[in-house]
Amino acid sequence: MELEYKFYLKSNAYLNEVLHSNFWNEFKSDPWSKHHFIAKYYDTKDLILSENKFSLRIRKEDNDNVLTVKTPKFESDSGELSLRGEWNYLWQQDKPDISFLIDSLEGEIDNTYIDLMKSVKDEELYSNMTTDVIRYKKNILLSETQIEVVLDSGKLFGGKLSDEIHEMELELISGEETILFELVEVLKERFELMPGNKSKMQRCYELLEKSRKLS
Repeated sequence: MELEYKFYLKSNAYLNEVLHSNFWNEFKSDPWSKHHFIAKYYDTKDLILSENKFSLRIRKEDNDNVLTVKTPKFESDSGELSLRGEWNYLWQQDKPDISFLIDSLEGEIDNTYIDLMKSVKDEELYSNMTTDVIRYKKNILLSETQIEVVLDSGKLFGGKLSDEIHEMELELISGEETILFELVEVLKERFELMPGNKSKMQRCYELLEKSRKLS
């Protein structure tokens, strides 16, 4: 289960200000690490998976390819806080294998999503939604609670349209949820953060829908 806060930053320049801020020196943490992620989101031609908020992607993470499924569990009214199911598999194939996922996730994921995957098992999957992101991340230790802080900058693509992305994400790795909530309040006071009420997949999906209407 993934408990995560997401915030938008106003520009790439501001993201770099946040990245290099002395604020982070106040915490016991790892140094920032830098990564290049290219993700392709897969769906049927009529976007059945996206319409059901079922995220299916293959992401090149530095030297590895990772197949990921995400499903929603809870989202706050502002959208900045989300609780999602997440399953990851190192992957060598060019496309997701729905049959593999059905077998692997049986008993772990809500039956609604098993039925959804079964309904599209024999359909062609397309990758008309892509993200190309530079990610900076560090782990902060507060008391016995570990929190991953991520700064993402790059581009989102849906069909023939694209948009920029500047985000901060905070994920609870282990420990107390209340510590994460307290850190978020401190960050809101220190930096200019806007509630991130849409996932990368959702934003790509909206671009794809707009692209289709324009074509």
